[in-house]
Amino acid sequence: MAEDPREVRRQRLPVMDDAYQEDLLNDADQRQRDLEGQILIKGTDAPFEVFRQGRLAFYLGGNRFNTPLRDRDFFRHDIRTQSGMHTHQGGLVIFVVDGDGYTAVNKKQLNWKKYDLVLLPILPEEVEHQHFNRDPSNPAIWCAFIFHGMLRETGYNITQNERSPDFQK
Repeated sequence: MAEDPREVRRQRLPVMDDAYQEDLLNDADQRQRDLEGQILIKGTDAPFEVFRQGRLAFYLGGNRFNTPLRDRDFFRHDIRTQSGMHTHQGGLVIFVVDGDGYTAVNKKQLNWKKYDLVLLPILPEEVEHQHFNRDPSNPAIWCAFIFHGMLRETGYNITQNERSPDFQK
């Protein structure tokens, strides 16, 4: 009978003493997530929170849920007037669920509306961007997808240049 990986983890040596065992445990953890991880995340489980970048609701990222997928962020952004402005290497995919607005990408304005897809390029010199809603009485809502595995390979760095007006701290 195979050892229970959870029991082995409780008894294991520090990582530096057995790196191979650590890899095996990570593989077992991933397999467990694949078999039993949460595969449906309801919107009610991902409430909006206000951050420096704006009103965001995280579905994937930060280990909020025990899902099969790792190294990814997926979140909704509710833009009343404008988001914060920040800079990073890019690689972001944004799907506009509702609204009409634009994104300033390295000082260039990209207009978008409901059902459009915005692709921020991956640039070594980084991508400065900020999102704007044209109709403050009707929040623009979009979803963003980020794959961190690829971004780490590009020397990912994020700098918050300007806060969202929704952020009050």
